[in-house]
Amino acid sequence: MADSEAARARDNLSDPEFLELLLAHAHDGLAVIDPGGAIVASTPSLDRMLGHGAGDLVGVDGLSLIHPDDIEHVALRLAEYVSGSNDGPDVRTRLRRADGTYAHVELVAPDFAPINDEVGGIILTVRDVTQRREAEEALRDVRILHEAVAAIAACFVDADPDSVDQGINHALSLLGDAAAVDRAYFFSVTEDLTMMTNTHEWCAPGITAEISTLQAVDLSSMPRWRDTLVRGHSVHIRRVSELEADWGPERAEFERQGIRSVVAVPLMNAGRLRGFVGMDSVVRDRTWDDDTLRMLRAVVSLLASLLARCEAQREADVHEARYRALVQHSSDTIVLLDRDGRLIFSAGRSTPLGFTPARITGMHAMEFVHPDDHFVAGRALQDLLNGAQHAGPFEMRLRDAEENWVPVEVVASNLLENRAVGGIIVGFRDIRERIRAESELRASEARLRTLVKNIPGAVYRCEASPPYADEFISDAVFALTGYSAEQFLTDEVLYDDLILPGHRGRTDVELEDALRARRPFVIEYPIRHRDGSVRWIVEQGQASYDADGEPVWLDGVMFDVTERKQLEDRLAHDAAHDPLTGMPNRTLLLETLDAALKRAARTHLHVGVLFLDLDRFKLVNDALGHAAGDDLLIAFAQRLQGVLRSSDLAARTGGDEFVVVCTDMESPVDAEHLAHRIALTLGTPFDVRGREVFVTASIGIAVAEDHTTGGELVRYSDAAAYRAKERGRNRYEVFDQALRAATAAALETETALHRALAEDQLLLHYQPIIDLAHRHAVGFEALVRWEHPRRGLLGPDQFLAAAEASGLIVPIGCRVVEMASEALSRLDAPYTLAVNLSPRELAQPDLVDRIRATLSNAGADPTRLCLEITESALLEDADLALATLGQLKDAGVLLAIDDFGTGYSSLNYLRRLPVDIVKIDRSFLAELGRGGAGDTIIAGIIGLTLGLGLEVVAEGIEHPEQAAALLELGCTRGQGFLYSRPVSYDDAVAYQTGSSAQLP
Repeated sequence: MADSEAARARDNLSDPEFLELLLAHAHDGLAVIDPGGAIVASTPSLDRMLGHGAGDLVGVDGLSLIHPDDIEHVALRLAEYVSGSNDGPDVRTRLRRADGTYAHVELVAPDFAPINDEVGGIILTVRDVTQRREAEEALRDVRILHEAVAAIAACFVDADPDSVDQGINHALSLLGDAAAVDRAYFFSVTEDLTMMTNTHEWCAPGITAEISTLQAVDLSSMPRWRDTLVRGHSVHIRRVSELEADWGPERAEFERQGIRSVVAVPLMNAGRLRGFVGMDSVVRDRTWDDDTLRMLRAVVSLLASLLARCEAQREADVHEARYRALVQHSSDTIVLLDRDGRLIFSAGRSTPLGFTPARITGMHAMEFVHPDDHFVAGRALQDLLNGAQHAGPFEMRLRDAEENWVPVEVVASNLLENRAVGGIIVGFRDIRERIRAESELRASEARLRTLVKNIPGAVYRCEASPPYADEFISDAVFALTGYSAEQFLTDEVLYDDLILPGHRGRTDVELEDALRARRPFVIEYPIRHRDGSVRWIVEQGQASYDADGEPVWLDGVMFDVTERKQLEDRLAHDAAHDPLTGMPNRTLLLETLDAALKRAARTHLHVGVLFLDLDRFKLVNDALGHAAGDDLLIAFAQRLQGVLRSSDLAARTGGDEFVVVCTDMESPVDAEHLAHRIALTLGTPFDVRGREVFVTASIGIAVAEDHTTGGELVRYSDAAAYRAKERGRNRYEVFDQALRAATAAALETETALHRALAEDQLLLHYQPIIDLAHRHAVGFEALVRWEHPRRGLLGPDQFLAAAEASGLIVPIGCRVVEMASEALSRLDAPYTLAVNLSPRELAQPDLVDRIRATLSNAGADPTRLCLEITESALLEDADLALATLGQLKDAGVLLAIDDFGTGYSSLNYLRRLPVDIVKIDRSFLAELGRGGAGDTIIAGIIGLTLGLGLEVVAEGIEHPEQAAALLELGCTRGQGFLYSRPVSYDDAVAYQTGSSAQLP
């Protein structure tokens, strides 16, 4: 009995109805994916799993069903599987259901050939693991519903494509011979009726074949031919030469092929043109009789039937192969029980529990069940035998071939009365992995509880709409607010009520904006702690949404950032205030000034700015030290605050510079009154570390006019203060039209200087340095000139002051050194070239490295370059000057003190300087040679210089008497208009080649 049942079950594998019913009750879904990614077959269980009707998934791009976040991973795994780099993807992902939600699934592929040739694609088992996945992610315990999965298949007679082609060719040869034509052929037509292709052709002996030239022919090129066949009518052309004009395109094509007569019959399918059979006469004109035409139509009918039958058989073969593969390769184990509960058939991806089908066939199902599960399994089996249609899913333990107890999930369906099946289909799957995952989930939940408990903030979940009732909040909320979690969960305290009133509206708006944009939110606000203190909170989280896209819950965490907020406030204060005096700095000053100007525009009051520059403050630093200087600045700031009105603001903007903003003045004169009060308060000496110190200030005043900006007002007052300092210090000056014009001119010059640098408008002129005894040039001094596009050639007195004030003197100096180095590389040795360095250049930290690089790039000898520094520049920062000059000396260049005698340097200081040359200022040469004090001063300078072992050069020699007197006093070198004005480089080169007789 068992053997006959088993034999009958095996025979059922070739029964399409049996296989189809078997797959209809399979627990998992199965699909076939073609190499292009399209679903070409799916089981009903997969359709149900994703909420689709039968066959809806066929033709759908499989990747389009995958959740966007999973596509890259799934595609990679499938590609690896197809390439053979893994045994099967076995990958988890999410598939989109028909209602737009996602099902969590496992994609499992067979562990043999990735692409099954029989079905034309990859066979995938789709296992719904939504229950397991949702349990892991949402901490819910939703059981996965399973259905009995059975395989269904249908078998169709196979048709060999090669035999179809042979049949068509044979039919065309018979047709051609019988009709006594020169060609017989078959054309296929594309579904959109745009192209036709000659697929089969027979030619009589001696007739040229045309099949190679008639591939993918555009049907629109033969419109009458196309329209006739599309309507299902035959074409019968007795003489091509007699075709009417509207058949012009066709006639041209026929004549190209040498056709004289032609006939064609359409091959129609479901009212649509699929192709046509035609015959040509090339040797002579032909008129086919009705018998020939009927034979042609019969051939077309036969061909249509043959093609339809082959297509149907091909589809049947594919359909059968797919369903057979789906049954045989199901990832679940499927067994069939007879009425006695014995196994008569098994199928699936693997052998059931490690047993071969032959070994377990005939065994009773209860022999595999764990004793403790006999009651559950026995009752389910009995219910099915008594007529129940389904059982399960339920869990039990089954014995495998190695005597291990394997936990499984079982579903069963009663198909005893189905003649194709005649048994109970039982599907079961190994759930060891799920049990392990659930165990890990429980451990993860425990870790999560510990983590939430130890987070230094309050974790919560609340409703996503006011009043934001809490569903959960951690105990850390007590430290945050002073209230317990229980008080919030029972609505005894509403968290929203703790937010300070001035911030509630803002926090609601920020939260609503985040929810509307479906993005996480980060909101900062203050709350009132239970102890009355204000705490600053940062709340960050995100919403969860329902199927309609409406926010349901807010999940987030709140942190106490009070200390950070206080630090930010301190940093904000420090960023806007001077760290030494505590006064506002330039940033806060300009903000206040801009606000005052806007207010003045409405109130028609006046705004003034006082720029204060302490006179000779550097002397205090040099004499008493920087610490004493700081004490003096603090004391001055306090005294200044004492004379201001409550509406005024004083700021420190530089080392010894202060700016006062006078707001809401009734008259511009009020600013002068304040300047007078400041001067009076400075009449009292300051006590600086036990020393009595008097300080005065140069004050510049600027009063705003219409459309004056804050920056302009500060700049105008600075210019006025500079004029006060020029006019003797300890006074104030008011910015007026004359000063405005001078400032505008300076600004224009500064702007033009930027362009001059960019457009290379600067150049050098060269004044010879003369050996006074022998009257020939020994070197040159390079002097910068500006070739102004409108004003012509400008000397340094016309633009260097603006360059110094704007800081452009540094890039100008860089350019001068570059041009001088290039000129020096072309000058004959041993001529030297002198270049002036400004005080600002001397203070640049990269000066030495830049000069080294410039000389190296030009290929110039550093020992022939002389850098001239004014005496006053050396005194501004003696220590820095000494260090920089030492480094320049190490670089090999010559150093000279320019305008010597105009400063206040001591003999000891001069002795310490690493210089080579001292240049006597031209102002001392005016009285030279007249026997007055001028002779004595110059004699002293020359004697001092020579005594220190330095070379001396006199500047500004204009008369022969001056040159003679200098020689007599020991000065051997000089320069001046007596010998030459500054000239171009070419003139300088010519000058160095001139004879001494040419010199005065």
